[in-house]
Amino acid sequence: MSYWLVLMAQVASAQSLTLENVAGDVRYQITKQAPVQRLSVAHRRQSIDVNGWITLGRQAEVLLRKDAQTVYFIRNRAGKYQLKTLLDSALPPDFADALNLFFETLWFDLTHAHDTPEKYSVRFRRTGISSRGSEDCPQPLMISPDFKAGMRDTIITFRWKKDPAARAYKVAIFSENKFDAHPLYQTETTDTTLAFDLRRPLFKKNRVYYWAAIPAQNSPCTLFDFRIYDQATLEAIRPAESANLKATSADRALTAFMIASNSEAKGLYAEAQKAYEQAVRLSPSNPMYREGLILYLARRGQVEEANRR
Repeated sequence: MSYWLVLMAQVASAQSLTLENVAGDVRYQITKQAPVQRLSVAHRRQSIDVNGWITLGRQAEVLLRKDAQTVYFIRNRAGKYQLKTLLDSALPPDFADALNLFFETLWFDLTHAHDTPEKYSVRFRRTGISSRGSEDCPQPLMISPDFKAGMRDTIITFRWKKDPAARAYKVAIFSENKFDAHPLYQTETTDTTLAFDLRRPLFKKNRVYYWAAIPAQNSPCTLFDFRIYDQATLEAIRPAESANLKATSADRALTAFMIASNSEAKGLYAEAQKAYEQAVRLSPSNPMYREGLILYLARRGQVEEANRR
């Protein structure tokens, strides 16, 4: 698999931007008479003067960062421009930040492009971007709710993989990300699913909870976090954000990809997968969309489906 690399960096001065990523034919001159420099991903982190001149080929794309809160994504603007004249017409920070979300998610695997979806999935689901257990921790059995999941319903079906050595499983829900914390709920079962109603006094909406399913004789070494959104929060997260993205681009495939990245970041996995698949359908020859879907499926543990893609 190939990767389109995006890295974060700080700007050198108020009159400069940091090159985060570039695709296609992009050329830069610090003045209109200066030598022409052809930009590539090898120039990431380079300081770009806003008074400089930039020449964009057809389908060229540039991602620039002003500061920690402001990024610019410029595309479909073939021609030669003074950079500062392009910034007002660049896609707004919400849209460009959505692009960053996808690549930040891939950061864990950027140095392992040779990995199969199986290896990627195992490594990501064991340690991921932030630690969810040590390397000595067995591969988690938990399937759903997946880690960082955002849920709509208060009645959840917990699902986990079968362990051939286990005679029974211990299922526990915690309010803290601590293995030795006292669980809010704990039970044992011989099944690999458990329906649970969160409409209980100890459980509140819009709060993070942690769960584990392990062989009954073991202690947890990995916890998956999830939250139950109330309707107002769910509506605030999704439609306004999606409408904003749709309003900023005529490219339906890219819009779907941005919505997928944002939905995954919020833990809205059903919406994320639907949007990733839509991006691939709308632009099947674009490797970024195709690999985005494959890696998303691997992150969710759907390795067989990832291999079929």
